[in-house]
Amino acid sequence: MVEHVRKPVKFVISGSIAAAANFGTLYILTEFLGVWYLLSSVAAFSLGIAVSFILQKHWTFENYEKNRTIRQLSQFLLVSTANLALNTFLVYTLVERFGAWYMLAQFLSAAFIAVESFFIQQWIFSPAPGARERNHEYEQDHHA
Repeated sequence: MVEHVRKPVKFVISGSIAAAANFGTLYILTEFLGVWYLLSSVAAFSLGIAVSFILQKHWTFENYEKNRTIRQLSQFLLVSTANLALNTFLVYTLVERFGAWYMLAQFLSAAFIAVESFFIQQWIFSPAPGARERNHEYEQDHHA
């Protein structure tokens, strides 16, 4: 697959897996285990963020650097929190100001945030100088 298409496709797949982990956890905790829905929501959101971070770092952007993981996680969490606020603002504005159906508003907001997030995460997970060679060595050692 062409590189400029491969990463966005992997990004969407990773995001979809993270969303499924989020929704699945929310449903299982609430419906089957009887956990209060707000507590379930926090746990599910947290799991979704963890799944997304791992998949985006290692699979989508193929970044195997260990020495920058804490910094990357901090940046990822900051962006995720900002995106949660942005999503809330966009959905509220589209519904309350423009009369959009809430599901359409959520879809439009999610699409906008997905595009924005791709570029920000591409920056977060871009290799440090000299890391490309180390990533290549890692791939040769672990995929041979």
